[in-house]
Amino acid sequence: RRKLGARIAQLREERGLSQRRLALMLELDRVTLNHIETGTANPTIGTLMRIADGLDVRFEDLFRY
Repeated sequence: RRKLGARIAQLREERGLSQRRLALMLELDRVTLNHIETGTANPTIGTLMRIADGLDVRFEDLFRY
């Protein structure tokens, strides 16, 4: 989970997005996004698909650490 979260944070930062901005785009609570990025949350496949869409990457790209 930590590697996945770090990858999501990396992709978000590469796109110049704050956690707050991405969370708003995804209609997701910012604290939830923070927990995903720090590896303390266990996101659903649906949430990960929304994150991939919001970051404009393929779902499998989230898992390329």
